[in-house]
Amino acid sequence: MNTRPFLLLVVVWLAIGSYLRLQQLPSQWLADDEWHALHVLQSTEGYAALFSYVGVADVSTPLMLYFRAWMDGAGLDETRMRLPSTIAGIALLALGASLAWRRYGPLAATVSTGLLSLSPLLIYYSRNSRPYALALLLAWAALLLCIRWRRSPTLLVGIAYLLCASLASWLHSSVLPFVGAPLVWIFLAQWRARSTETRRTLFLGLATLAPIAALSLWPMWQRRDVLAQRMGEDLPSLDTLIGVSHLWTGTQYAPLVALWLALAAYGAWQLAKARDEVVFFAALGTAAITLSVLIMEPAWVQKPITAARYHLAALPLLLLCVARGATDLASFAPRL
Repeated sequence: MNTRPFLLLVVVWLAIGSYLRLQQLPSQWLADDEWHALHVLQSTEGYAALFSYVGVADVSTPLMLYFRAWMDGAGLDETRMRLPSTIAGIALLALGASLAWRRYGPLAATVSTGLLSLSPLLIYYSRNSRPYALALLLAWAALLLCIRWRRSPTLLVGIAYLLCASLASWLHSSVLPFVGAPLVWIFLAQWRARSTETRRTLFLGLATLAPIAALSLWPMWQRRDVLAQRMGEDLPSLDTLIGVSHLWTGTQYAPLVALWLALAAYGAWQLAKARDEVVFFAALGTAAITLSVLIMEPAWVQKPITAARYHLAALPLLLLCVARGATDLASFAPRL
């Protein structure tokens, strides 16, 4: 099979996706929740106060420290605020293309890269100064490293997983179940099998939990009275799920959404039959996020855009399954 045409198409999709994330970025004004960070910066003095800040308005501590560094240096503007998200959004395209090419072949890589490049929600959060694009990239990197750890539990892989998982959770705590559930599953599987690697996995889990507890959980515990105002408020409904499906597929037309979901279901079935690790652990992480949402009942989660943000890590999984479903069905075309 000649793979050069597919490689060229993947490069074209990467170029298109990068353009959509970069075009007219300097002229884009701040909107909606992007203002939260500026309000906190104006009312909070010093890096130490920002480091431990927990408020009713959701802000990301690493990004706040990044913004403060620019304010104290060359100056903060809209482009500098969004630059980390834009870089992460483009890096996610490269990561997705590489993963799909190596695991699923040139055709699936071409289709999945195209879907990632054109996804309206991924484009939007790549052009937004909020932490979602960064957390998404690091969460998927942690997932792939976790799979790598299962096969080859080396020190380098463990350190890389620890850094990606802890930083992703620090950026936005909603991805903590996504990065943590796969490692817990691996530990339990090793423990049941009485594997000699059980202790290593336990040590990695505890080592990863330490910075997450120090950077994310401890500040929230210190301000649990404030955090309580954001929890125990709302739950997603059927209307929420319908709205999320429209946001994920990027269309308001119900028949097109139904087609996408049918392709995703067929692709997921095919990948499940192949016992694909990426799909299994990503689905496990997504289920863990959903469970945490049902337990915590965060404010505004009944809104589709809020629920979609909490489950943003599932979007690449959906697009991968759609790509697999579409390419598998396309293989039947010559026979019809």
